[in-house]
Amino acid sequence: MDIGSIDFQINLLKKIFDLIRIVDPINNKVISVTCNKSIDKIHNKNCYNFWNHNQMCKNCISLKAYNEKETLIKFEHLGDKTYLVMATPIVDDDSTYVVESIKDITDSKIISDSQNIDLVLLYKGVENINKLAFTDELTGAYNRRYINEKLPKDILKSQKNSTPLSLVMMDIDCFKNINDNYNHAVGDYVLKETIKIISKNIRLNSDWIARYGGEEFIIVFKNANIDIAYMLAERIRNAIQNYEFIYNNIKIQVTASFGISSISKKISTKDLLLNDADKYLYHAKINGRNRVEK
Repeated sequence: MDIGSIDFQINLLKKIFDLIRIVDPINNKVISVTCNKSIDKIHNKNCYNFWNHNQMCKNCISLKAYNEKETLIKFEHLGDKTYLVMATPIVDDDSTYVVESIKDITDSKIISDSQNIDLVLLYKGVENINKLAFTDELTGAYNRRYINEKLPKDILKSQKNSTPLSLVMMDIDCFKNINDNYNHAVGDYVLKETIKIISKNIRLNSDWIARYGGEEFIIVFKNANIDIAYMLAERIRNAIQNYEFIYNNIKIQVTASFGISSISKKISTKDLLLNDADKYLYHAKINGRNRVEK
């Protein structure tokens, strides 16, 4: 990358921000660092290490900027410091990178004017704001934005490490009938309980679940080939089928259908993986529902 090609933009940002980083958000790599003041840990191999994270930030603003091709802003905290972070995508030849502009605002007027501010509450507020960006409000599962940002990185990591990765697309059977026969409050209850069931049947530090849309969810199983994913999906299917869904003394029978896909030479991107899983979910539906297809 020709760093000199963007020197002008960097010099403008240096007048406002304390730290400027050019990062490759797909590979979590720091390409270049420019610093106006003493900030610890500025030269890190992995961009997320600056925030004392051992893995990708859940609310990765740079990946959002990369994917959405627009400048985005968030607040972050590290120890007793609060930072303003701005991420701006840049194109160099055929490659896209992100300029991260970071400013320490701990002692800024916006904070110092609030004499009675509780920093613990401030930090919790920052965390909550960041969490809302990638969380489905109703179910607490991850949302579509998280899928678009996290799934490509998980695929890339699996390909680099030559480890398997499987994706399950799941749909609650006849969910429209639940809403029509009862009401949307019952439907919301079923969605939230279903997520609880799934969460108890996945590896919390490895697998993840996101709401794809409506009553449809995806589950990503890391280090799991298609046979292992099938076994895990069957366990979830049985758990949903045998669970007592009871809302205000109303007992609702709930089942779900599942389609599974795994990364391979032919299925190597987010869209191909999702489309393949969706194809098998369709097979599960037309073959009688309440089943897993791969």
